[in-house]
Amino acid sequence: MISALPFIDIHTHHQKHDSEVISIFNVLIGKNESLPIGDNQYFSVGLHPWFIDEKKFKSQLEKVEKLAYNHHCVAIGETGLDRLTKAQMSLQQKVFEHHLIIAQKVSKPVIIHNVKAQNEILEVYKKTKIDIPLIFHGFNNNQHIANLILKRGCYFSFGHAVLKNGSNASRLCQTIPASRFFLETDESETSINTIYEIVANLRNITIEQLKEIIVENFKNIFTSWK
Repeated sequence: MISALPFIDIHTHHQKHDSEVISIFNVLIGKNESLPIGDNQYFSVGLHPWFIDEKKFKSQLEKVEKLAYNHHCVAIGETGLDRLTKAQMSLQQKVFEHHLIIAQKVSKPVIIHNVKAQNEILEVYKKTKIDIPLIFHGFNNNQHIANLILKRGCYFSFGHAVLKNGSNASRLCQTIPASRFFLETDESETSINTIYEIVANLRNITIEQLKEIIVENFKNIFTSWK
């Protein structure tokens, strides 16, 4: 384990090897199924709405469940609902619900992909009656949507959108309760260090104080991480 407080990147599509960073690489079933290499490399696994194959989704979900039990897997996802992709919403909901069931089995949080479907996501979450935390990644929506998510006890992860002055992300990352957010790089080439620096400035705290917040949140819900 890293002795000093690390930077934590809870969602990335880039494999990284940095002793100062804990990064969670997203294994995308149907797109990029390669696992990160190394004893200290962690990952999440999910069937993204973009890559659902209506003829193969059952076998795709079997792959998700198999990898969910890997001790380097610390989260399920990204998964969720997307109104702008080709997969039928009914199929997306079925696949998403199955992810939640898997997450409950392995006691790991779920990284959420949401495009114009937060109400449906929260309804499926309510329907399954699971108590596994959801993290809405790359959050850049408005205060109303943020309030809906907060009321359901879910979490947020902010990424490169915080770099844009006046973005929803740059405004909301200042006011979201400290216990309810994470930071990420996603597909961006921006370093997690830079994102920490921006968010620390926006919240008017030091980077070390921000690290303390994120590490505490990480320990609270990424309970399978060692």
